[in-house]
Amino acid sequence: MGTFFNDVIHYFGTRYRSGGQTPAGFDCSGFVRFMYDKAFNMHLPHSSQEMSSLGNKVAKDELQPGDLVFFQTRGRHINHVGIFIGNDTFIHSSLSKGITEDKLKQGYFDKSFAGAVRLLNVPGETLTNPSAQPETNADNSEPS
Repeated sequence: MGTFFNDVIHYFGTRYRSGGQTPAGFDCSGFVRFMYDKAFNMHLPHSSQEMSSLGNKVAKDELQPGDLVFFQTRGRHINHVGIFIGNDTFIHSSLSKGITEDKLKQGYFDKSFAGAVRLLNVPGETLTNPSAQPETNADNSEPS
């Protein structure tokens, strides 16, 4: 996690960009995907919905730094993801602020919280290997 925390601070304030997966601009899942690849050499899908099906489900009161947190900000489907960093705080790509941190217990995020998964320290056979599946760009319009 040390590398992760050292790296992530460089991206605070990076602008939001729909479909973005690079420091030129990130959407929520693009940022998570970029950071997990950079810090943990884990290749995740570019969809918060797909990410939510990986790893082990984690209760909100058992979150650890590095866990992915998911939200339903519109409708009944997961459409936003961030990375929990401890102390009720997560980092994500916000439409209005770009890469930023927010509190899970903040009204908006508390109400739209949809679950969490742990990908770190999970036995390899528990994780699906997204990089083994062909990547499609069928729908990069995922809301964040």
